[in-house]
Amino acid sequence: MRLTTSSCHSAGPVAGEPEERISGAQIVRLMRQHHATIRSLAARMNITLTRVREVRAKGVQGALNCQDWREAIQG
Repeated sequence: MRLTTSSCHSAGPVAGEPEERISGAQIVRLMRQHHATIRSLAARMNITLTRVREVRAKGVQGALNCQDWREAIQG
């Protein structure tokens, strides 16, 4: 069952569909749960420490970007 666009903003993604956005708070929570440090994540993803801090503050958008960040954090 699909949600209408008016109620889509309050609900999470539909099961089976990729997530389009991860908030900064969600990134921080995932990093804490998986014991991922800013430095280790930057090394795994080959990005700067500044970029990791930016994503922790602002979040990330796009299904592929979200998938990349989740995989990098979760190992």
